[in-house]
Formats: sequence, C-alpha cells, structure tokens
Amino acid sequence: MGAEYRPIAFWFINHFLIEEELRRQVGEMGDKGFGGVMFHGRDGLRSDYLGREWEEALRWVVDEAEGREMSVWLYDELHFPSGPVGNALLRDFPNRSMMSLTIFREECVAPGKRVDWPLPADVSLRYALTFTLDGDVRSLDLQQGCSSFQWRNDSDLPQTLLLLRVTRERPNPAQYFPYYPDYLDAEVSKAFVDMTYKWYAERFKAHMGSTIKGVFTDNSCFNFGLIRRSVAWSPELAERFKAETGREFVDVLPRLFHRVKGFEGTRQV
Repeated sequence: MGAEYRPIAFWFINHFLIEEELRRQVGEMGDKGFGGVMFHGRDGLRSDYLGREWEEALRWVVDEAEGREMSVWLYDELHFPSGPVGNALLRDFPNRSMMSLTIFREECVAPGKRVDWPLPADVSLRYALTFTLDGDVRSLDLQQGCSSFQWRNDSDLPQTLLLLRVTRERPNPAQYFPYYPDYLDAEVSKAFVDMTYKWYAERFKAHMGSTIKGVFTDNSCFNFGLIRRSVAWSPELAERFKAETGREFVDVLPRLFHRVKGFEGTRQV
C-alpha cells in the first residue's frame, strides 16, 4: 500500500530539537506503518518557534521523510487555536485582539414605563436601541460617562430595550493563549498569513506539493463565543457593513440576538 493511503501521525514537537532524535522518531513511525507526519509545535518546546532552530529541525524531518517516501504536513500554529503565531502577533498588534459585541442589559418595557439602570464605571456602551417583534428599530442617544442609563417608553406598544457593549474575548486558559487576534481586521489576518504560511513557503518552496503536502489549521474563528449571547465585533465592522449593504448596522442588530422579523436573512449576510 502506498504511503498516501496510510495514517498520518499527529506529531507533537517539543523540548529541544535534536537531529538524531527527530530522525529516529520519523524512522520509527515509518517502520510502524505511518505514511507521513504532521509537524506540530506543542507544550514544552524549548527551541524557537518559526526561528532558526525550527527551520533546521523541519529540514531534518523533511529530508528523513523524503528518503523513506513519507509525507510531511505542517501545522500553522504553536499549540492551538491557529492565529496568534505563538503570541508573536501580540508584539505588533497589542491592542487588536478579538472583540465581541455583547448584551449588557435588555428588558421588555411596557408603554409609559421608565427605566433607570446604573452603569458600572468599567462599562462603556456601544449601542442603545429599542425594537419590536415586527422589526421596527430605533437607535437611542448615548451619553458617555453617565452613571446610569435612563429612558421612558412613550409609545403605545411594548418595546424591547437593548444595551450593547464591546468586550475583549479571551481564549479558554486551556488553549494557552492570553491573546487572540481580531480576524475581522484584514491587516492582522494578513500578518498571520505572512508570519506563518509565507515563512514556510519561502524556506521550503522546493518541497511544497511534493514531500510537504499541505498545511493544517485548527479552530480559527472570529468569535470564541465564551461570552454568552455575543457576536463578533471589530472597530470597522459597522462602516464596512454599511458600505457593502447600504444599511445601517444598528438596524439589523436585534436580528442577531432575537428571532424578530427578518432575522433569517440577516444572519446570512
């Protein structure tokens, strides 16, 4: 049976990268029937990720695999999820990590009723709006720095009052990264591609498509969803949405959180 039909070893690369040991492990996996290996940096790595030692180690692995007619697959991150480049992106974009638009507070307000909600000092609201199940939306003015949010329903119908804030999402500690990039930011996303995919392509061009078959990416996302009832957010999202759809972003916000009229189409835009 050809190597392409055999299992690929999901190979955790850690500790110091020593040529003799790396070649030995590739050989043992080949002898045990594996058709290739996936080179994946993991916990305990003592050599520099995407540095000189990493490049040298991968060359040894590619050379050994090639001699045994085995394939090599790359993993585009140190541990997972894919995106932080082993936290290297934090140096260049410290203030452009993943963000979410989350519900701070909501309530169905009866006609004539007045609300007076306290706002903690650490809460900065991004949107305040009211809506009905028929999809009628009204944006409310926000006064920054106020200690409370006050509003009275002067209409003849119940209105749902929705206050939204922007928060920064943090990956689960088990995922090892205190920083995860804003993938709705084109510049940040390009930096990830350049620092990983381009790095490999420039150094291993001769092996791409032959011994090196491809690259695996893991759990890349716009929103971890760790914050209950949240959607992905980026500072330019509202502006881009209007430019590409001709609609105000605030007008579709209720449909992202509630099953109001027209929500099916909005969630697919």
